Amino acid sequence: MVAITGNRDGTAAVDYTVNAALGLPFITGPEGFEGPVNHVLPAWDAMTGFLAATAILAAERHRRISGEGQLVELSLSDVGLAVTGHLGLIGEAVLEEEPRGRFGNHVYGTFGRDFITRDDRRVMVLALTPRQWRSLVEATGLSGEFRNLEARLGLYFNNEGDRWRGRHEICELLQAWIAVRNLTSVTAAFDANKVLWGPYQTFKEMVAQDPRASGSNQLFALVDHPDLGSYPTPGSPLRFGGAESVPPRPAPRLGEHTEEVLREFDL
Repeated sequence: MVAITGNRDGTAAVDYTVNAALGLPFITGPEGFEGPVNHVLPAWDAMTGFLAATAILAAERHRRISGEGQLVELSLSDVGLAVTGHLGLIGEAVLEEEPRGRFGNHVYGTFGRDFITRDDRRVMVLALTPRQWRSLVEATGLSGEFRNLEARLGLYFNNEGDRWRGRHEICELLQAWIAVRNLTSVTAAFDANKVLWGPYQTFKEMVAQDPRASGSNQLFALVDHPDLGSYPTPGSPLRFGGAESVPPRPAPRLGEHTEEVLREFDL
């Protein structure tokens, strides 16, 4: 059995109150912005759900091996605190004198930011490794410009930290290159050179244009949901070599499987 609470002591908390206390809203948003910026992804709810499923599997395995059951307790705030600690943010807060600031859409400590194409589409472009940086340089044909920039700034962009330090100047060059090309042209150049990038999409654009969110991806199937209608519905993202994937089904109605579960465990 897994018991999920808001806080470890059983008091109430939800994703958005947990996130508010972790410091993340104060490093989210544009540089110079005052006050917190809430995110719209319920990250701690999602992570807690996946951890709960893992806990059930671990407890069931323990019972098969030892014959003993387990009560597993899990709180949203502990999940948030654990992830924040594993990301190094707690250690940084203790060890560094200056607090982490806001850096807008820059990926902290490396190179990554959004850019606007000639046809007003936005793309996210990253270079986290030396190979990815070389791919970006080759795709844009800006090797000479970047070498001159390295010499002027005294940096070496194969080094991740130097890409971070030179991020504003790199972005100026890259934005100028992207700004005169439409998304189709940028896509062709980046994909041909294996650049780490992706387009920004609204939900509507995703379901209309992205094959990963369509029936061509075996994750999805068209499912009829009572009282709602039919739409592509994802199944489990796990793929096992020795078992067929379970096709997605409509979400159960509240209490639909209660009797089935009770019969299974003779309750």
